[in-house]
Amino acid sequence: MKFGSRILLFLLFAAAALFAFSCKQKAPAVGAYPVAAKDYLLVHDLEAGGAWVNAAVSCRGIPTPTVPSWQTAVNPCLKNVIFPVAGFTVNPASAGFFNESDSPCSGQPGCTNYRCVHILGSLTDPGDGSYPSYQLRLGLKSGTTYYDMSFFSGVKFYLKLPDSGDTVLLHNFNFNLSNTTPVPDGGECDNSNNGCYNNFAVKLDYTNGWVLKSFVWSEFARESWGIPVDPPTLSGENLKRVVNLEWQSKRNNVPGTSNIDLAVDEVRFF
Repeated sequence: MKFGSRILLFLLFAAAALFAFSCKQKAPAVGAYPVAAKDYLLVHDLEAGGAWVNAAVSCRGIPTPTVPSWQTAVNPCLKNVIFPVAGFTVNPASAGFFNESDSPCSGQPGCTNYRCVHILGSLTDPGDGSYPSYQLRLGLKSGTTYYDMSFFSGVKFYLKLPDSGDTVLLHNFNFNLSNTTPVPDGGECDNSNNGCYNNFAVKLDYTNGWVLKSFVWSEFARESWGIPVDPPTLSGENLKRVVNLEWQSKRNNVPGTSNIDLAVDEVRFF
């Protein structure tokens, strides 16, 4: 190799190394952001009993609240549409928020109460077509505005669902949409022919302690009954018409009694 070529290769290598070093130096230092920085994908952490729902919108030019400077530094393209959450509702009302020493938030910044939300009780199904169930609902509708989660790909949360050995009991995680939810429950579905409540859902399996569950929209499906929806999948306009997130335990019209024990913590979109 000629001497001039070697010099050229050396200079190119040096320039590349300098460029990489300069880019590395521009990266934010570890710990540069506040410990209590807002998690804009967090739906509910259950620590303070309240929460915000956030829709991440990438550079679409829509009006948004002011984004804190630390968030802009992380992603200058990130904007946020924020709705206040109506909060968790549970059926039966005796279920609710509990302190859990083994909460998944333990050791994380801002985790002080070690709280989760917990459904605990006894469910009797008479098998008469009434389909009783226990539900834990997180309200995402704000006033008359349905929640738009089309900016996201999926949802994740921590679940604790001890195996009771009950093979009849079913557990689902549902999206209650305006076109599957009756008007009294916040939707627009006409339930005069009992065609509502067939929500997009995934089955929840028993866990050994706290387990992080993660689902993308394509994993959710409806059963083959009820009022048809358009589109027939959890996509398109369906993602923009969300009333609630719902965790549900039921016997599905099988006569008998089951013990319910289901806990949820740290709900996020992604």
